[in-house]
Amino acid sequence: MATTLRIKRRSSSTVGAPSTLASSELAFNETSGGRVLYYGLGDVSGTASSVIAIGGPDFVPGTIPNLTGVVTSSGVATSIAAGAITNTMLANGAVANLSGTNTGDNANTTGTSANVTGVVAVANGGTGSSTAPNARTALGLAIGSNVQAWDADLDAIAAIAGTSGLLKKTAANTWTLDTNAYGSGTVTSVGVSVPTSILSVASSPVTTSGTIALSLATQTANYVWSGPTTGVAATPTFRALVANDIPSLGYLSTSGGTVSGNVVVTGTLEVQGTTTTISSSTLVVTDKNIELGKVATPSESTCDQGGITLKSSVDHTILYTAATTSWDFSEHVNLATGKSLKINGTTVLSATALSGVDIDGGSF
Repeated sequence: MATTLRIKRRSSSTVGAPSTLASSELAFNETSGGRVLYYGLGDVSGTASSVIAIGGPDFVPGTIPNLTGVVTSSGVATSIAAGAITNTMLANGAVANLSGTNTGDNANTTGTSANVTGVVAVANGGTGSSTAPNARTALGLAIGSNVQAWDADLDAIAAIAGTSGLLKKTAANTWTLDTNAYGSGTVTSVGVSVPTSILSVASSPVTTSGTIALSLATQTANYVWSGPTTGVAATPTFRALVANDIPSLGYLSTSGGTVSGNVVVTGTLEVQGTTTTISSSTLVVTDKNIELGKVATPSESTCDQGGITLKSSVDHTILYTAATTSWDFSEHVNLATGKSLKINGTTVLSATALSGVDIDGGSF
């Protein structure tokens, strides 16, 4: 019967060498991108002292997967599989020269490197930069942002000896502690002085504790707070108004005056004088009824001799006589052509006829 010889293999998704192998044992990593055949080299009680890569589809000749001793070769390692170099392999002084950028997965590496060039990431214990400013930024130690920049004043303050006092700058980059006592003293009385013509004060002064109260002083009725009535500027006082206090405005004085423009009264106009004079050529009244003699209690006696007077060298009047209950015309009444005189709607007189009138010739 045929005998099948199988070697150790890794079928998981992790690339790299096995952590340990038995002496002379073979192991193959089947993970895509890391298909490499490994050999257990050396013998330490049946366990290989190291694991080396010896072939496979993804094995690159000339790489340095596992090294012990001092590395002095100037050859270029294009890549080192994750876990290929262990802390045990990096004994003190084991790596003499290692150039390039460390992108491996080993977060903790011990040992001494005499010359290491390139950039080691912060996550792998490096500074993340090849320059000091950028390294400080990568480490979160940027001067002026994360840490205070050096300052001569801060050095001077740090050098001050003493436990209490006020910081006092006496010269450039020179600071001292001022131990003098400030703000000490005693106030025995606090009072308030105000213009008594305007304000009045209560509970002043305060000698222990309390509240000073201010209130407005009483003033004479119809007085105003104002400066002097005439002359130069002076302290204002309460006084009565004078004519000069009122500016010249476009208004009608209560004592009378003249309005040069049109006046429109939207409400009721009431004139309470003895005589109302209208000095216009034409009086236009929209209302169709004009009331005369309208007093609180109109009567025949109040309306007697009321009417219309047309002024001339001799007055021309239409007046009402209470005794005869008639309108009396001081002048002729001239009817226009085609017009007639009617009584109770009946024409009694026209230009050409006298109608409805019984003329008695009398007797003889």
